[in-house]
Amino acid sequence: MKVIGYGRMSTDKQQLSPKVQTDKITAWFQGQKSCGLLPPESEFAGVVMDEAVSSRIEMLKRPEGHQLLVNLNRGDLVVVASLSRAFRSAADAEKTMIVLNEAGIKIQFLDMPIDTTLPTGQAMLSMFAVWAKL
Repeated sequence: MKVIGYGRMSTDKQQLSPKVQTDKITAWFQGQKSCGLLPPESEFAGVVMDEAVSSRIEMLKRPEGHQLLVNLNRGDLVVVASLSRAFRSAADAEKTMIVLNEAGIKIQFLDMPIDTTLPTGQAMLSMFAVWAKL
């Protein structure tokens, strides 16, 4: 299983800078791997970052967001430091989740401990996306 981090930065004045997002995702992977919570064959493919990209652009239409679909396979995992770095709207969250689910790609948000592979997790994600927009 390949694990890849995804981040987004629209301005240079945000608290979740590319370095902060990268550090959080890297630390999460290392912790999960050392505790045996990821399959032994899991490999960390680094973090991709859409910089200077508005959240108004749907995640999978952003340059690096689109590359996730190109570079990942069924069973791979995308890790995002914060839900607000991935989506701005519930509609984008839902569309993205449908595409990722159909491709067999999982997604983990470090600020939202929900399992998006389950219907209840997908519903929770939609609700959280509405709140993140605010």
